[in-house]
Amino acid sequence: MNIILDKALNTIMSQDLKTVGPNCIGSEIADLFEKNNFHHIPVVDENREALGIISASDYHQLQHHFTRLKITKSLQHNEKIFRSVLAKEIMTREPFCLDENDTIADAVDVFIKNEIHAIIIVRKKKVVGIVTPLDILKSVVVPALINKEA
Repeated sequence: MNIILDKALNTIMSQDLKTVGPNCIGSEIADLFEKNNFHHIPVVDENREALGIISASDYHQLQHHFTRLKITKSLQHNEKIFRSVLAKEIMTREPFCLDENDTIADAVDVFIKNEIHAIIIVRKKKVVGIVTPLDILKSVVVPALINKEA
């Protein structure tokens, strides 16, 4: 039995989620990524069940390659692209989901076998959180650092 790996995902998941519907326009998605410090947005249906996930990488791949330079042409390109695309067109379908009572060990197994960076956490099929490798790292390292200081 491993005390850390046996912990339920609901003890480490991010719960303050921003989600979008499948018909959310790309400019709203762009706005969410630009104004928030997160890297994944679950796409949910009207029952809050997971349909897909949009990563910051998905978002950045749609941007003009000179976006970081804030060149007018690149910003205009981005505006045009994001006004014309919907969440359901850019999301990764059939995202990996685990129940909130599954364990950190279950999540580690999914991350390693599938080389992904986020797992949607559900309660009775409804999206309630998200877990990333960083969440797992924090759950392991922070207690170790606290024990080291004691």
